[in-house]
Amino acid sequence: MELDRKDREREKERGRERDRDRERERDRDRRRERERERDRERDRDNRDRDRKASRRSRSRSPRRSRRSLSRSRSPSRGAKSRSEKLDKSRGSDGLSQKNINESQRAAIVAEFVDGIAREQQEKTGSPEPDEEELMMKKFGIPTGFSSTKGCFVADANHSAIKFNSKRQPRQYMNRRGGFNRPLPAEISR
Repeated sequence: MELDRKDREREKERGRERDRDRERERDRDRRRERERERDRERDRDNRDRDRKASRRSRSRSPRRSRRSLSRSRSPSRGAKSRSEKLDKSRGSDGLSQKNINESQRAAIVAEFVDGIAREQQEKTGSPEPDEEELMMKKFGIPTGFSSTKGCFVADANHSAIKFNSKRQPRQYMNRRGGFNRPLPAEISR
């Protein structure tokens, strides 16, 4: 009896699988048919376009159509308002912001930054360095944010000395980080 029940369940499952397969095939067929229909419509449109193009006159003058009217170079209705907006955005001297060259812009920015620095000095009081800064300068500790980039530094000229550094061997096994870690930077001594 139990075998009969199992057989019936197997048959039901097989029937369900067959139904699913049929549905998948139907869906696939529908998709293919839709794609074919789209292709047919596209081909039809292309053929119609080709026919219309062959009927056109062979004159060299451009054709006037609805589409070409919108692409014309004559000013449209909104052109007046656009030009008025441009006039309003221009300064009193008649130059727009885009016409100011880079050197003028840099001068304006520098003046702005100097103004901010002056305000900071006025807030803090005297521009004289305090005792801490003087001590730091005496010990050679930098106090400002100046850079030596592009400047000649006398102490940095080591071209007269031939300096050979010994290579430090790198440890590959029994490393603190393990095997699958990047090697530390190579140190020359």
